[in-house]
Amino acid sequence: LSTYGRQKLEAEKVFIAHGGKALRLPLMFSESISPVKKHFCDTIRENLRNKIPTKLVTGAVRSTLDYGTVADIITELSGIQNVPDVLNIAGEDPLSKYELGVLYARSVGADTSLIVPVESFGAPPVFDARRADSTVMSNEKLKKLLSNID
Repeated sequence: LSTYGRQKLEAEKVFIAHGGKALRLPLMFSESISPVKKHFCDTIRENLRNKIPTKLVTGAVRSTLDYGTVADIITELSGIQNVPDVLNIAGEDPLSKYELGVLYARSVGADTSLIVPVESFGAPPVFDARRADSTVMSNEKLKKLLSNID
Protein backbone atom coordinates (compact mmCIF):
# COMPACT_ATOMS: atom_id res chain seq x y z
CA LEU A 1 0.00 0.00 0.00
CA SER A 2 2.87 2.39 0.62
CA THR A 3 6.42 3.25 -0.32
CA TYR A 4 7.43 2.21 3.22
CA GLY A 5 5.89 -1.25 2.77
CA ARG A 6 7.52 -1.76 -0.62
CA GLN A 7 10.90 -0.71 0.79
CA LYS A 8 10.54 -3.15 3.69
CA LEU A 9 9.80 -6.00 1.28
CA GLU A 10 12.80 -5.14 -0.90
CA ALA A 11 15.05 -4.93 2.18
CA GLU A 12 13.85 -8.39 3.27
CA LYS A 13 14.77 -9.80 -0.14
CA VAL A 14 18.29 -8.32 0.03
CA PHE A 15 18.80 -9.52 3.59
CA ILE A 16 17.65 -13.07 2.76
CA ALA A 17 19.82 -13.14 -0.39
CA HIS A 18 22.81 -12.56 1.90
CA GLY A 19 21.91 -15.42 4.27
CA GLY A 20 19.81 -13.49 6.76
CA LYS A 21 16.34 -14.13 8.11
CA ALA A 22 13.44 -11.67 8.01
CA LEU A 23 11.50 -11.55 11.26
CA ARG A 24 8.26 -9.65 10.83
CA LEU A 25 7.39 -8.00 14.11
CA PRO A 26 4.00 -6.89 15.44
CA LEU A 27 2.96 -3.59 16.96
CA MET A 28 4.97 -3.72 20.17
CA PHE A 29 3.66 -2.17 23.33
CA SER A 30 5.58 -1.66 26.58
CA GLU A 31 6.93 1.13 28.69
CA SER A 32 10.33 2.36 27.54
CA ILE A 33 13.50 1.28 29.30
CA SER A 34 15.40 4.17 27.69
CA PRO A 35 15.88 7.35 29.71
CA VAL A 36 15.87 9.44 26.50
CA LYS A 37 13.27 7.88 24.20
CA LYS A 38 9.61 7.59 25.08
CA HIS A 39 7.38 4.95 23.59
CA PHE A 40 3.70 5.14 22.69
CA CYS A 41 2.91 3.44 26.00
CA ASP A 42 4.78 6.08 28.03
CA THR A 43 2.63 8.86 26.61
CA ILE A 44 -0.53 6.93 27.46
CA ARG A 45 0.75 6.25 31.00
CA GLU A 46 1.53 9.95 31.57
CA ASN A 47 -1.85 11.01 30.17
CA LEU A 48 -3.67 8.51 32.40
CA ARG A 49 -1.69 9.65 35.44
CA ASN A 50 -2.57 13.29 34.68
CA LYS A 51 -6.18 12.43 33.77
CA ILE A 52 -5.72 13.67 30.19
CA PRO A 53 -7.87 11.92 27.56
CA THR A 54 -5.92 10.03 24.88
CA LYS A 55 -7.43 9.52 21.43
CA LEU A 56 -6.61 6.11 19.95
CA VAL A 57 -7.78 4.64 16.66
CA THR A 58 -10.38 1.89 16.48
CA GLY A 59 -10.49 1.00 12.78
CA ALA A 60 -7.02 -0.43 12.27
CA VAL A 61 -6.36 -3.87 13.74
CA ARG A 62 -2.80 -5.04 14.41
CA SER A 63 -0.96 -8.08 15.68
CA THR A 64 0.50 -7.06 19.03
CA LEU A 65 3.03 -8.22 21.62
CA ASP A 66 5.09 -6.56 24.32
CA TYR A 67 8.80 -5.89 23.79
CA GLY A 68 9.89 -8.41 26.44
CA THR A 69 7.95 -11.26 24.84
CA VAL A 70 9.37 -10.41 21.41
CA ALA A 71 12.91 -10.35 22.84
CA ASP A 72 12.36 -13.72 24.54
CA ILE A 73 11.05 -15.25 21.30
CA ILE A 74 13.99 -13.95 19.26
CA THR A 75 16.39 -15.32 21.89
CA GLU A 76 14.69 -18.73 21.64
CA LEU A 77 14.84 -18.63 17.84
CA SER A 78 18.59 -18.00 17.91
CA GLY A 79 19.09 -21.60 19.04
CA ILE A 80 16.92 -23.16 16.33
CA GLN A 81 18.46 -24.40 13.09
CA ASN A 82 15.44 -24.55 10.77
CA VAL A 83 14.05 -21.03 11.08
CA PRO A 84 12.34 -20.10 7.79
CA ASP A 85 13.66 -17.18 5.76
CA VAL A 86 10.56 -15.14 6.65
CA LEU A 87 8.87 -15.58 10.01
CA ASN A 88 6.07 -13.64 11.66
CA ILE A 89 6.37 -12.99 15.37
CA ALA A 90 2.89 -12.11 16.54
CA GLY A 91 0.53 -12.56 19.43
CA GLU A 92 -2.71 -14.47 19.43
CA ASP A 93 -5.12 -11.56 19.78
CA PRO A 94 -5.15 -8.78 17.19
CA LEU A 95 -6.11 -5.42 18.69
CA SER A 96 -6.76 -1.85 17.63
CA LYS A 97 -4.67 0.80 19.36
CA TYR A 98 -7.84 1.82 21.18
CA GLU A 99 -8.35 -1.71 22.54
CA LEU A 100 -4.69 -1.85 23.52
CA GLY A 101 -5.03 1.45 25.35
CA VAL A 102 -8.09 0.26 27.27
CA LEU A 103 -6.31 -2.95 28.30
CA TYR A 104 -3.31 -0.94 29.45
CA ALA A 105 -5.49 1.47 31.44
CA ARG A 106 -7.13 -1.50 33.17
CA SER A 107 -3.74 -3.06 33.93
CA VAL A 108 -2.57 0.06 35.77
CA GLY A 109 -5.92 0.65 37.47
CA ALA A 110 -6.67 3.84 35.54
CA ASP A 111 -9.98 5.23 34.31
CA THR A 112 -10.61 3.54 30.95
CA SER A 113 -12.90 6.40 29.88
CA LEU A 114 -9.71 8.46 29.42
CA ILE A 115 -8.98 6.28 26.38
CA VAL A 116 -11.12 7.86 23.68
CA PRO A 117 -12.01 5.94 20.49
CA VAL A 118 -11.33 7.64 17.17
CA GLU A 119 -12.22 6.07 13.82
CA SER A 120 -8.96 5.94 11.85
CA PHE A 121 -10.70 5.91 8.50
CA GLY A 122 -13.23 8.62 9.23
CA ALA A 123 -13.27 12.21 8.02
CA PRO A 124 -10.91 13.87 8.45
CA PRO A 125 -8.55 10.89 8.33
CA VAL A 126 -6.20 10.35 11.27
CA PHE A 127 -3.26 9.36 9.07
CA ASP A 128 -1.77 11.29 6.17
CA ALA A 129 -0.40 8.18 4.46
CA ARG A 130 -2.61 5.35 3.24
CA ARG A 131 -2.59 2.39 5.64
CA ALA A 132 -4.04 -1.09 5.71
CA ASP A 133 -7.06 -1.56 7.96
CA SER A 134 -5.53 -4.84 9.16
CA THR A 135 -1.94 -5.97 9.56
CA VAL A 136 -2.78 -9.13 11.43
CA MET A 137 -0.10 -11.76 10.95
CA SER A 138 -0.35 -15.53 11.30
CA ASN A 139 1.91 -16.94 13.99
CA GLU A 140 1.33 -20.61 13.05
CA LYS A 141 4.92 -21.18 11.80
CA LEU A 142 6.29 -19.61 14.98
CA LYS A 143 4.11 -21.76 17.24
CA LYS A 144 5.15 -24.89 15.36
CA LEU A 145 8.85 -24.00 15.63
CA LEU A 146 8.65 -23.23 19.35
CA SER A 147 6.59 -26.34 20.11
CA ASN A 148 9.37 -28.54 18.68
CA ILE A 149 11.93 -27.27 21.18
CA ASP A 150 12.95 -29.85 23.79
